[in-house]
Amino acid sequence: VFNRQHRIAFFMIAMRNDYAHLVRFDRRGAAMTPSFNYLQNPGVIGRFLYRLARLDRAARGYDPTVEAASSDEETLFRALHEQYPHRASITGTGLRDAATKGWRIYKVTVNGPFSPDGKTAVRRDSPLATHELLIGKPASVKGSLVGRGTRGFVAYDLSTRQVVFLKDSWRPDSQEIR
Repeated sequence: VFNRQHRIAFFMIAMRNDYAHLVRFDRRGAAMTPSFNYLQNPGVIGRFLYRLARLDRAARGYDPTVEAASSDEETLFRALHEQYPHRASITGTGLRDAATKGWRIYKVTVNGPFSPDGKTAVRRDSPLATHELLIGKPASVKGSLVGRGTRGFVAYDLSTRQVVFLKDSWRPDSQEIR
């Protein structure tokens, strides 16, 4: 289930015997409250859940750059593979798999360097631009709860009207790494 969600963090209540911790996970690790006896202090969990429910989606850990696609965008994405009729077409197969029934279609906003003409390689000095991409089922997924959470998507760029590949991962937050 976690591979179907676009998250930057998630919350958990960890219980052991009569004690619990409230935990927030992100790719840096976990922040945890001191343990408390939830049988003697049941209001702690109640207040936590009440406050969590009142937060907006981003504060609850959902990625703010990802939203559900509109019905028109979903229809467009689910039909794209028909433009690549060859059975051996990698693009058509990738799009058909991405539009697998039961998987939601999302619109992802990406702000970064893009090729100015769609053909030239992206370089460090490439201009920054904002593109909206439609994605569905990932083409590749790492199944681990630890690490960078890398997923790859066959995507459709609404700005350039091209099929592209989107690599989604949590980058390390370090001055040492470019």
